[in-house]
Amino acid sequence: MDVAARAATAGVTGKAGESLLVEPPAGKDGRLPAKLIFLGVGDESVSGMRRAGAALARATRGAQHIRTAAVDGLDPAAQQAFVEGFLLGGYRAPRQGKTPAGPPMARAMEVTGLDPEALKAAEITARAVWLARDLTNLPPDTATPEWMAAQSRAVAARAGLEISVLDGDELRRQGFGGLLAVGSGSAHPPRLVQVSYRPAAGTADISSWPGRALPSIPGNFPEAP
Repeated sequence: MDVAARAATAGVTGKAGESLLVEPPAGKDGRLPAKLIFLGVGDESVSGMRRAGAALARATRGAQHIRTAAVDGLDPAAQQAFVEGFLLGGYRAPRQGKTPAGPPMARAMEVTGLDPEALKAAEITARAVWLARDLTNLPPDTATPEWMAAQSRAVAARAGLEISVLDGDELRRQGFGGLLAVGSGSAHPPRLVQVSYRPAAGTADISSWPGRALPSIPGNFPEAP
């Protein structure tokens, strides 16, 4: 099997995120995989490995078990990026109505040479992004301000974070007139959620990800990002 010739014919150069599916020769002992995927990792940088992981997730949707050695020998940051790319590339949005869902990501992935700490960090990041995507992809009649505040309370409780939720009277008392004015055009009164993380004294390398989440504006038009 001339893989180089197959790659040239398909226009695959090894750039990060490219993939080439090859059917392996039939094996008498049954130990060969059903499919071989040659995955482009480019310069093996963090961004390149993230693209490669996402490409592998897309190429193996519906599979039960896959094996890869794409990260063997790489530094933990590149390994983490690969796993994050795979987990996020395999994400499926919650289905609404009767539209059938596409095939899910591979059920299990065996990764040669994977650093356990890189895996742990990637899983934490991916689960947080999955949650954010799930909430974003829900329709406004489900993700009302009250419902979103309840989800925020649940997430904060699981993570040990401080949370405060302000509603009508408290918003008015603290001077959030603009928020109340916009929310007055909706059947669902506004909420303001503040989640806080207070690290122990002397803790280093703390990242802050400020952001906002407005489920809808009057008339149920999605709020621009």
